[in-house]
Amino acid sequence: MEKDDINKRRFIRIEFPFTVHVNVPQGNIISTYVENISEGGIKVIMKEELKPSDLVDLKIYVKETPIECRGRVVWVEPRQSRFLEEVTLYHTGIELRDVNPKDLPVLKERVVRLLQETKEKD
Repeated sequence: MEKDDINKRRFIRIEFPFTVHVNVPQGNIISTYVENISEGGIKVIMKEELKPSDLVDLKIYVKETPIECRGRVVWVEPRQSRFLEEVTLYHTGIELRDVNPKDLPVLKERVVRLLQETKEKD
């Protein structure tokens, strides 16, 4: 990522594989992992292709009780899997929306704590 891209971000992102359930427009529920997360969005990698502007329902397991919210797909980038032959995976950026105000501090605290733990290891 370029330095300018980092400066454009409104929220600090941390790489950590939280489980997330994505309820897609077709009605399917996809269980996958968060590639990175911030107070404002997540990046996930899925076998299913979503379209920018698709609205999804999310359950993000940052703790035992998930944070439930809506999300809007902002970008999708198809990539060939490095491990599975002939398989395309979709790196998908989802903006978090309609997060319950009581969950925002939980999300922020978890991201900040993980960031601190990462810095302590370096």
